[in-house]
Amino acid sequence: MNRAIERALGWVATLLVDTASARPAAAFGLAVCLTVVSGWLAATRLEVDIDPDRMMSAELPYRQTKAALEESFPQLVDNLVVLVEARRAEDARDAARELAGHLDADRARVGAVFLPAADPFFEEHGIWYADGDQLAWISEEIERAAPLLLALEEEPRLDTLVRATLRGLEGDESWAEALDAGALWLEALGRSLEVSLAGGSRPVPWSDLLLPEPPLEPPNPQTVLVQPAPALLGFEHGGESMAAVREAAARLAPREGLRVRITGDVAVSTEEMSMITVQVIIASVVSLLLVTVVLFVTLRSFRLFVATLATLLMGLAWTAGFAAVAVGHLNVLTAAFAVLYVGLGVDFGIHFALGFREQRGLGHDPLPALHGSGSIIGSSLVFCAMTTAIGFFAFIGTTYTGVEELGIISGTGVFLSLLATLTVYPALIALGLGRSGKLSEAEKRAITISLPSYPLRHPLRVSAVVAVLALASLTAVDELRFDTDPLNVRDPRVESVVAMTDLLSESDTSPWTIEILAADAAEAEALRPALLALPEVDRVLTLEDFVPELDGKAESVRAASRALAGPAVAPPARDLGEALGEIAAAVETGDADDLTPGVDALAFALARYRERRSEGASPDAGRLDTSLFAGLPDALATLRERLGAAPITRAALPARLADRWVAPDGRVRIEVFATENLREPWAQDRFVDAVQTVRPEAGGAAVNTVEFARAIMGSLRTALLLAVLVIAALLLVLWRSVRWALITIAPLLVGALLTAAVSVEIGLTLNFANVIVLPLILGIGVDSGIHLVHRFRLHRVEDTDILHTSTARAVLFSALTSLASFSTLGFASHQGISSLAQLLTIGLTLMLFCNLVLLPALLTWLGKER
Repeated sequence: MNRAIERALGWVATLLVDTASARPAAAFGLAVCLTVVSGWLAATRLEVDIDPDRMMSAELPYRQTKAALEESFPQLVDNLVVLVEARRAEDARDAARELAGHLDADRARVGAVFLPAADPFFEEHGIWYADGDQLAWISEEIERAAPLLLALEEEPRLDTLVRATLRGLEGDESWAEALDAGALWLEALGRSLEVSLAGGSRPVPWSDLLLPEPPLEPPNPQTVLVQPAPALLGFEHGGESMAAVREAAARLAPREGLRVRITGDVAVSTEEMSMITVQVIIASVVSLLLVTVVLFVTLRSFRLFVATLATLLMGLAWTAGFAAVAVGHLNVLTAAFAVLYVGLGVDFGIHFALGFREQRGLGHDPLPALHGSGSIIGSSLVFCAMTTAIGFFAFIGTTYTGVEELGIISGTGVFLSLLATLTVYPALIALGLGRSGKLSEAEKRAITISLPSYPLRHPLRVSAVVAVLALASLTAVDELRFDTDPLNVRDPRVESVVAMTDLLSESDTSPWTIEILAADAAEAEALRPALLALPEVDRVLTLEDFVPELDGKAESVRAASRALAGPAVAPPARDLGEALGEIAAAVETGDADDLTPGVDALAFALARYRERRSEGASPDAGRLDTSLFAGLPDALATLRERLGAAPITRAALPARLADRWVAPDGRVRIEVFATENLREPWAQDRFVDAVQTVRPEAGGAAVNTVEFARAIMGSLRTALLLAVLVIAALLLVLWRSVRWALITIAPLLVGALLTAAVSVEIGLTLNFANVIVLPLILGIGVDSGIHLVHRFRLHRVEDTDILHTSTARAVLFSALTSLASFSTLGFASHQGISSLAQLLTIGLTLMLFCNLVLLPALLTWLGKER
């Protein structure tokens, strides 16, 4: 190291150590006051921000497109997506409408409710959405069945049905056609009559039988879009909005198989942050316990253990207080800063503690031992703090705001940890935690622990083997993949994640679509052919798609309306008993076998009714008529209303629908759906790239996800490259030797290659969560190398065995402590946090291997003075 700079760094470290040990009460009292103030700041000012949008720079093009879409269509912002499903699609539709009614009444928490598939408008005007040929057939069937329907509406009695059935059996053409056209509901009448004869009750579902089926089967599950009240907009209020939905769902009428689930970005982020907060707190506590055990085993001294642990906790409190002042909030990434700090902060503490122990082992009293520790390892501690902080500060200025904030907090936390190590620790030792006199046998054993010296005895062989491993790992760099699917970093058991996964499994319901803002409807329609020509695009939706074609439909609707206008013509009067007898005779002779199945079933039921009637055991006539015909008048009234609905034009579409597609300034929203399942690897990238060839400024959920991932990777590459270059330059400036700089950096680069290779081999991908540990792996890796190289250079004239020094032991125990600290996160159910721990465990283990195997070999081979 440049002697002048080394002396300057050592002088600063020694000055802090000597000052704190000379005035320990004042130093410790000041540290306690700073800790209390920092704790108060963290408790009162540090908030939690779960909005994923604020983790990226607002200057990015996709963020600006998103802002433009939200400004034009504010009703689409922060919507909860509620999935309502039941065994029957009709029950799901009815439950969705009931839920919407409950939510509409909760104006304190709910701003707007929209039913994309169950909106009453589509049911009321559904006749116009039918296919032209289908509508012509419906009209013809209504015309043929009209005589019987009108007769039953005029006289809703079994007697009327019997007489009409008999006229059809006798060959009256108009009544026979009416029976044939009404075969479906006549079969239902027959089943209802059979149930009544058996003593039960089964009302005929006239609405389901008479009203034309919608052009598409009602979806199951149904989607209900819920926008919170204005006061509750924002991810921070997601819990209150979700509570409103759950309370409304609890009031729904029972239905078979009914289930209500909540998803959407707000719901996923709310549940995620709640879960992460709990799991990180638990992991931090367990981490601290494990670190405590490792520290105690490492130091073999309760007093030094207490001093190291107190220093660590005070530095953590200072960092939390700084975060409250400098940033003001924690996001999904910075929420893990406490665990990151423990891994970093303990590194300084262990190096200083073992350096102090080594000085004590040489026979020095506590205060001289503190001075010696500061002068010998102080410069390397300051230098390591600088290089580690560079790894975090390199993210400042990148577009990844979330990691930029983590860099600010953790980078500053490195220096705060160094300050605590050089002040709080010496103060505590001077106050009585340092033992005067001789060391105990346990303490001596702790000092004399040494590492295998094979790399020192066979440096060329070790270097060659590691070089081969590094070269073999080069191919893994190209295979290391970034997983752009945000659901893969979340807990797959959480309701909102499961529901979102179900939505994404179908192209028609996938919320990962692309949205385009067109200047007007003409431009939107001009873009449609180019978009549909893309193989990655399944369909394109605009407001125009809600306006059905009307060619030839008006005449069919008018014909059906005229047929139901009347007048009603009752079938000729006949004695009920005689009529039933003739129907029974037709059944016995087989004449009824030639009828349609529906009329045949009714005829057989009427024959049985005659038998029961003759036995005097027939059901009450009034109750029977009610069961058979109670729903008919309402069903016919609804059918007439729908036939009388005005043809649909764009101007006739309800505002609650049109406003979601056309902005107040006339701009039009286009929604583009993908052909592929976007959860497949690279499917989103292909979809987004294809659509952006037609419209580069396209936005929407799919674009946001892909561009978010690309911004992360760009920020990561820039930051890591900058960090490595700055650290290398710093090494050159301080040591004024290319050789020493390359010796220090070589294990870091080899460790990075091996980490990539192992990650690829076990299928571990980079994702939105685990990328934050890359600066930490870099920082700890380069720190260990600097400590070892500095110690070797400092004592190489004495030919010191570097692996038998307190520095090598500190590197080992520091890495083990960090592994113990972060391993607790590996048990989190949150996949992102778990993968973070896996990547860190692999990275730190391989960095430790390179620093304790490859680096000593390189020092022995290349570092000796010739």
